[in-house]
Amino acid sequence: MTVSAFPAPEAIRTLLHCLENDAQLMQAFIDALEHESTLLENLDDIPALEACAQRKNSLAASLTNADACRNAALAQCGFPAGKAGMNEAACAHPDVASACLRLLDLAARARELNDANGIAIQLCAQHHALALQDLRSLLGSEDLYDARGRKTSPSFLGHAPIVAG
Repeated sequence: MTVSAFPAPEAIRTLLHCLENDAQLMQAFIDALEHESTLLENLDDIPALEACAQRKNSLAASLTNADACRNAALAQCGFPAGKAGMNEAACAHPDVASACLRLLDLAARARELNDANGIAIQLCAQHHALALQDLRSLLGSEDLYDARGRKTSPSFLGHAPIVAG
């Protein structure tokens, strides 16, 4: 792609605005990940953890939309989409370079936090799976509960299940 040596100043301002918006969203995403990390340490507030996951998903969707906005601004300036376009824009414009560097640093931090939280969630799930396996073994029943948390064997309590109706 041939890049114009002098994109219109308003196109550069639009790109800078998009990069600043991206950075603000990424910082909010990092804040949500840090909050999630704190909640995962204790697992004593499941509703807060669920609300945090919803917030994180909402921010991820906003970041996806922001990517489209940034790519449109890069195209308006004559640069390709994605990281390649950001690199070209950064090389051509020092003020864009600092905004791109900030965004890339924030993205790296978010990736690091998200990976750590994912490991914590995986370890917690493994712990609970092993605890449930131990419980089933102790009770002598391999089918203690179904996926909805309901007992699958009516004979387990020694009487027939109650049926509404």
